[in-house]
Amino acid sequence: MAKEKTPEELEKAAEIKARKNAQREQFKLTGLDSMSEKEILSLFLGCSMGIKDCFEAADDLLMRFGSFRNIFDASLDSLLDLPYINGNAAFLIKGVPELCRRMLIEKRPKNKKIKTPDDAKEYLYPYFLGYNMEIAYLLLINKRYVPIKAVLLAKGGGQSVYLSAELIVREVLMGGASACVLAHSHPGGYAKPSVEDEIATLKISADLSKFGITMLDHLIFSKNDCCFMSDNKNFNSSVLAFAGKK
Repeated sequence: MAKEKTPEELEKAAEIKARKNAQREQFKLTGLDSMSEKEILSLFLGCSMGIKDCFEAADDLLMRFGSFRNIFDASLDSLLDLPYINGNAAFLIKGVPELCRRMLIEKRPKNKKIKTPDDAKEYLYPYFLGYNMEIAYLLLINKRYVPIKAVLLAKGGGQSVYLSAELIVREVLMGGASACVLAHSHPGGYAKPSVEDEIATLKISADLSKFGITMLDHLIFSKNDCCFMSDNKNFNSSVLAFAGKK
């Protein structure tokens, strides 16, 4: 038999319900533009937390993770570990970056040519949105510099991912590409190539050249930035076709 609620609990539940309804009416009128990060977060949580206090939960999440973005970048397990977050709320939070990624990928110009490092950055950025682990993609490009497809090469279990030259050559040949751009992420660090990244780039470029395939660039994404290996002054960037090109 369910425990009967006290007058105080009933009053608090009614207050939370009224605030939720007010937020939803605000969203109907103005969307998210007029809402603070806390209000947006509590609106999302309110869709999945019943009459629980989604406003207190929003406060705690912002304090615990430090920023609005960090909450949506957090791992599913770290969200599920919180006593006030149920499975529905955790999956809804993690679903937001996924939906944004899909929408951005779908809205890209279909036949935009990849002729500069910035073109490659703009095309590949959505694939790295919302990931808190290191991932790697290979962008296959035809003779007219039009993208064929982006291939997911690997997902790291933590903060590292292995770039296999053999796998990359095979994907390029099977995809019928004449050129490619390699990209991977440093989600917990800076958009700066490591020594291992430089060594891998040299090997991959050399292996591709044996088959007449051009490696245009190697991009490294962090949470807030992106760098081009072709711009790296400490690296023999002549092996990349985008070297010195903006």
